[in-house]
Amino acid sequence: MNSNILNKKCFILFLFLTFCALSELVADLPTTIYTPQGSIVPDTYLLDEMSQSDIAYFNQWVATHYPQATRLADASRTYNCHAYAWYVSEGGSRVWIGAETYTAEDVYWQDNSYVEQSTEMNGLKVSYRPDYQANHSAVTTSSAGIFISKWGPLPLMRHAYNYCPYWNDGITYLKYYKRNNVYGVPADFSTIAGALSAAPTGWSVVVAPVTQTVTNNSTVPSGVTLLIKPGATILFGSSVSLTVNGTLNAQGT
Repeated sequence: MNSNILNKKCFILFLFLTFCALSELVADLPTTIYTPQGSIVPDTYLLDEMSQSDIAYFNQWVATHYPQATRLADASRTYNCHAYAWYVSEGGSRVWIGAETYTAEDVYWQDNSYVEQSTEMNGLKVSYRPDYQANHSAVTTSSAGIFISKWGPLPLMRHAYNYCPYWNDGITYLKYYKRNNVYGVPADFSTIAGALSAAPTGWSVVVAPVTQTVTNNSTVPSGVTLLIKPGATILFGSSVSLTVNGTLNAQGT
């Protein structure tokens, strides 16, 4: 097939996916999630699931049009590519990031939660950056050039980097991002104690601008930094203490 025809087909499909995602937002709810560095991820929603017949239809559509890609999970409109790559694959719940904008996921590297890498390696986040106002996110695998990504409301797929609805002549580059040495509360852990106990030497634990209650004695280990962001409030239970063997940077209260 002529590459231009294929590219047009992919672009039309992309518009179709976007329309499917946005056309039903009226009944859906905005929600708040945070990056590991404690920034709010904008334009994020909780979406209702589509019908079983629609799920089956989209599963079959992808199987027919992209037979060389592997379906890892059924079609779903409860999460999209950005949500899977930056949040769900890190243990977060299903949300839809970027329901009304094309730049919502940019906060993950703009606040230094992730840092750009020059080459592909296993476990990186990928940003597809085309020359029009739309984009895509994926996760690299141990096989070079093979990514995992969610295709709008379509299934979660394992595929070659250029074998998906978002690839066409408009793609100007792929950018790769590695997780910075930071655990976020509540992005990665629901409690400060849990994050501190898991943080390796050289890492930081960042508390987002939320209220956290510490109910057990906790320790900031040597070589670990606890950063309390502006707007965060830490409440300590009766007779509960925080021992600082590492570094405490309290910008909140």
